[in-house]
Amino acid sequence: MWQQLSWQQLSTFLFYAGVGIIIVGFFLVGMPRPPRGDDYVTPVGADQADKIRQRRIRQVFIISGSALLLIGLSVLIQVLT
Repeated sequence: MWQQLSWQQLSTFLFYAGVGIIIVGFFLVGMPRPPRGDDYVTPVGADQADKIRQRRIRQVFIISGSALLLIGLSVLIQVLT
């Protein structure tokens, strides 16, 4: 199967995979999380809000990095072939 796949097709697939990761990833990061356990009773304190903010920033960096890696690989394949 892989022998039949051209470099152009692989590059296109990697590009669209990177764009898909960006769209789906940022949609999921932006979704509000349902409250868990004591969150129903306890208001969100500054410390917990800071942890949530740091987790979301980390998720954005992971999503952006993986998407840029795929898109960069796609561009590299385009340049080299």
